[in-house]
Amino acid sequence: MSIEASVAHPSVAVHDGWLRVVFDDGEHADYHLRWLRHFADEVRHPQTGERLRCSSELDDALSLRAARVRGDALELVWEPDGERSRHPFDWLRAHAYARGREAVPPPPSDTAAVTLRDEGQGLDEVLRAALGRVASRGLAVVRRAGAAQTMCAGWC
Repeated sequence: MSIEASVAHPSVAVHDGWLRVVFDDGEHADYHLRWLRHFADEVRHPQTGERLRCSSELDDALSLRAARVRGDALELVWEPDGERSRHPFDWLRAHAYARGREAVPPPPSDTAAVTLRDEGQGLDEVLRAALGRVASRGLAVVRRAGAAQTMCAGWC
């Protein structure tokens, strides 16, 4: 027996720094806010199609005032300037770079399971152990005996 998920209309869910579009067939894709703002047609030259804004000119902390489905497109209103952009769903689907991505749980906040102590074993041994922790847990914290400095590998 096969069950197909479908929704009547596309929908959007906004997260910190990105959003998820669920298309009318139930498939979804994620898009970074910076990518959407950079590719907005509203800031292109009308004749040449050239982008008029460099992505380096965008604020590092992009956020949205509003995100809504309107007809066949996703409409976004950006903070703090209220600039609007419109992204047709066909265009979003054709340019999706993160289709069907599943949510990844955040790393644990308790660092005990990923912390190694460098008690003078030698750099090669400490690095080998740290890389093993990164491979198995995605993170390694190395604390050196008698030092105030912490080395961090992985998502630090």
